[in-house]
Amino acid sequence: MKPIRIPILNPEQLAALENLYRSTCDVRLRTRAQMILLAAERHSTATEIAEIVRVSEDMVRWRLKRYLAEGIEGLRDVPHPGAPRKVAADYQERLVYAVRRRPCSLGLTFSQWTLRRLADYMAEQTGIRVEYETVRLHLKAAGIVLSRSQHTINKSRPRVHTQKKTIEETRDGLGAGDHFYYADEFNVSWMPTLKAMWSPKVRQVMIPTPAKRATVSAQ
Repeated sequence: MKPIRIPILNPEQLAALENLYRSTCDVRLRTRAQMILLAAERHSTATEIAEIVRVSEDMVRWRLKRYLAEGIEGLRDVPHPGAPRKVAADYQERLVYAVRRRPCSLGLTFSQWTLRRLADYMAEQTGIRVEYETVRLHLKAAGIVLSRSQHTINKSRPRVHTQKKTIEETRDGLGAGDHFYYADEFNVSWMPTLKAMWSPKVRQVMIPTPAKRATVSAQ
């Protein structure tokens, strides 16, 4: 992902950021000013800034872009007089498109979607900032909910039948006094960790796991 760089700020711009950081009573606004100061003075990357101010990297990138586009006013929340703005159909389509894909396939640094990460990602992509609960309601309206995944047994193991037949044929061909020793193969399988995942309301996510081995007895 291409890094976002804040150019060298003049004394007036730095003073405005410093004043905002030290005078505002809004914790979120102070954090946003700190993001810009870290990027401008220390040349910190979005990843480094996210670790310092304890927000997502996507949120940092979104605020850096807003500052580059609008200056210090881009750090403030945009007022919405009257009724709350509704999420457009295009926004909802893009939200569903995103949640159905792995975050890493979209160039993100995490592997699981949360409501906060979805809200931050959509804010960066569309310029529309909504509450986490609004994201959940729009996913629910699209038939997508957060549900617990479940293990499913993968029974497609044709080699088991071939191995069983070979063992039985060898055993049945033994003569008097013959001894027959065999050992089943040893295998270690890591069971995938079950996590809650976004999925269609009536469809549970199934995680394939190894099937139980067939047992052949021999005398």
